[in-house]
Amino acid sequence: MVPPPRGRTVMSIHKKDFTVRLRIVLKRSLIVLAVTALVAVSLAGAGWLLRYRILAVYLGISQPVYSKMVVEKDVMVPMRDGVRLATDIYRPDGTGPFPAVMIRLPYDKKPLQEVMVGRFSFSPGILFAQRGLVLIIQDVRGRYASEGDFYAFSHERQDSEDVVRWLREQPWFNGDLGAVGPSYLGYTQWALAPAAGDTLKCMAPMVISADLRDLFYRNGAVCLDTGGGWAVGVGEREDGDHPKKDFETGMWHLPLMEADDVTGADVDFFNDWLAHPQRDAYWEALDRRPEIPNITAPSLLIGGWYDIAAGGMLEDYQALRASAGSDAARQPHLLMGPWMHGSQECDRDFGTEADVPLLFREMFDWNDYWLRGKGSLPDKPVHIFVMGINTWRREEDWPLARTVYTPYYIRSDGKANTAAGDGVLSETSASEEEAPDTYAYDPADPVPSVGGCFMGDGMGPRRQEQVERRQDVLVYTSAPLTEALEVTGPIRFVLYAATSGDDTDFTAKLCDVAPDGTSLNLAEGIVRGRFREDGKDTPLVPGEVYRFEIDLWATSNVFLEGHRIRVQVSSSNFPQFDRNLNVYGPFAQQTEFKTAAQTIYHDAERPSHILLPVIPQ
Repeated sequence: MVPPPRGRTVMSIHKKDFTVRLRIVLKRSLIVLAVTALVAVSLAGAGWLLRYRILAVYLGISQPVYSKMVVEKDVMVPMRDGVRLATDIYRPDGTGPFPAVMIRLPYDKKPLQEVMVGRFSFSPGILFAQRGLVLIIQDVRGRYASEGDFYAFSHERQDSEDVVRWLREQPWFNGDLGAVGPSYLGYTQWALAPAAGDTLKCMAPMVISADLRDLFYRNGAVCLDTGGGWAVGVGEREDGDHPKKDFETGMWHLPLMEADDVTGADVDFFNDWLAHPQRDAYWEALDRRPEIPNITAPSLLIGGWYDIAAGGMLEDYQALRASAGSDAARQPHLLMGPWMHGSQECDRDFGTEADVPLLFREMFDWNDYWLRGKGSLPDKPVHIFVMGINTWRREEDWPLARTVYTPYYIRSDGKANTAAGDGVLSETSASEEEAPDTYAYDPADPVPSVGGCFMGDGMGPRRQEQVERRQDVLVYTSAPLTEALEVTGPIRFVLYAATSGDDTDFTAKLCDVAPDGTSLNLAEGIVRGRFREDGKDTPLVPGEVYRFEIDLWATSNVFLEGHRIRVQVSSSNFPQFDRNLNVYGPFAQQTEFKTAAQTIYHDAERPSHILLPVIPQ
């Protein structure tokens, strides 16, 4: 046998091998395209029952039981004062009676009649009715098709009671009620639950807390973009319409009490929020957490690490565990994902495991179990998404019992300004005097909000280069980790600091720094000097060193090998929080401001540090 010329055999084999692989890839691609096209055509053009069976498979929820339903729109349900609330009802076309699920919202129920997903649409009402559940969707008082006047949150207890009273009289209702929904829709559940008695069999409040004040104030600072943006964005009734206003101009306005006015909206409840900066009777009337002992329905709490209610929801879970009014209610389930309040666009990729179908699956499984007697619940009630390794994990409780709270101390030679400074984060505290760090905080040039637990542009996980180049941001960074480190749980920052003003703010932010230098935020917090002590409003003494505690809420993240842990310290995070003007005076009514000289201490007597919830591996 004569060998072929040198080189030709190798080329021939490689060419043939490449051709075979190419054919395989093309074949697989064509199969994927064909399946995708088939699904798309099925969903877009197939009979509605087939489309919903395919949708059920995609979402991972139970298959339909009923093929027909009865729809009633704008049923006017009377309240005790004569006001009528517009209600859409989707119920199975069967002998009944049936359990029901209630959604009450201020955002207009019409868009929930058909929800678009890609090139096809589906009706939430059909999803519930197909499974033997009546879905009730109602515009709250003063919103859209409902009568009356809207004042955020205040009527939800009384109106929810009246709706349930009406519901008990309906022949198609079997007496078992569930409730679902995010944000304001979640608060309506908290408002109903303590007074619903045995009628409410389960609820699933999402991205909301039973304590509303946590959404609009953090350690005395106003959650400006969240609270102000929502207040003017939710709109006011004008000839039956609800125009939305842009809060961009209002957030910079002084005095803060007029921020809504300059947008063209005069929102009474926003003004009232600012008139009550401390926890008082106003907020107590809206706080449902003290009523948890009266709640007998089990709860599925769904939240996000970057959500506006993350801290409060985790406290709700612990309060339910400790004092809810029944054995079932004292066994709540908790789902915490890497989510934000609204759009999920951000600078971090969490993979497909964090996508929407999981939410639907958990919610429908919850309703199936408590309202239909179908299926089972997981043995471990806490389901958390661990960032960094992008993995879901089930736990027995929250916080995790095996947590080791570990202090990491901020250190420097007095030049920690910017990421290029000499700031260090160390497990070892200073043993002697160490030069403090200083910076100037000017309310006219606040540190911009780049990432975080707020509702607005730039929320969620974001790259921090823009912030970490500023001279008024101190940056403390650990050495590269030699092995992965998991941080899961509540986070606190203990800060020793002084200011030249008689009021000011201090902020802290925890970040994960990749080997290429990319810094992404994980958690943040703030403290307002005048409200440093609960229930008190007192000015700071210029030059005096104070010990502040900053609550950064919680996270779950694995700092991978080679990554670094970073803490930012500053005095503003705007517009997530309103600007402190560095001048003590009537709250939200001031216009005078001045630049403050800030001093951060980290010596042996004043060991400023972040307390991280480390999970042993």
